[in-house]
Amino acid sequence: AEAAPRRQARLALSRQRLAVAIQRKPAAGVRVESLDRRLAAAMLMLMSTRTSRLTAASQALGLLNPDHVLDRGYALVFTHAGTPVTDAATVRTGTSLRIRFQRGEADATVTATATNDKA
Repeated sequence: AEAAPRRQARLALSRQRLAVAIQRKPAAGVRVESLDRRLAAAMLMLMSTRTSRLTAASQALGLLNPDHVLDRGYALVFTHAGTPVTDAATVRTGTSLRIRFQRGEADATVTATATNDKA
């Protein structure tokens, strides 16, 4: 006989919890939708920022390309082993060099050297 009132009390409590959960569900759905919109907006902003940074880094890297100096009228000088020559003091008279221009290459032989003392 006592079991019936306890069951009824547990049933009433369960109904009450279910009613509260049903009331919360729409509010939770609205919150999830709001968070979803905020996440989507943040991701778009992040992608835009990262794309801009990647573009800027790519352009900066392009400026460091040694071939771009050839477009401005300069030449690149290498030993025949392919080592860049950056200092006249590293070559001697009679050394064979390869000079790379914007269009083509030429072989050259050092006939004299001079250094400038810009330190």
